[in-house]
Amino acid sequence: MVLFRASRERRGPDPHLDLKIAIFSIGAALAIIGMALDNQWFIYAAIGVLAVGVILRLVALRREREDEREDERADDEPPSMQTP
Repeated sequence: MVLFRASRERRGPDPHLDLKIAIFSIGAALAIIGMALDNQWFIYAAIGVLAVGVILRLVALRREREDEREDERADDEPPSMQTP
């Protein structure tokens, strides 16, 4: 049983990569500060920031799948129906 299978197909550049890196860095910094100061509020804030990063990833996955479906539909149309 395979739980995770990575795709080996080439993808374009990630338009949200810089934002994802910033979100992860801020979340990690908040978590470290919260652990160092033993302050739960920093840790909760870190969890919230990291959750935003996960949501951003899920939204990006959904958009990629929608784009793939649109491409498949366009390929399935007869040539007379396709617009140039």
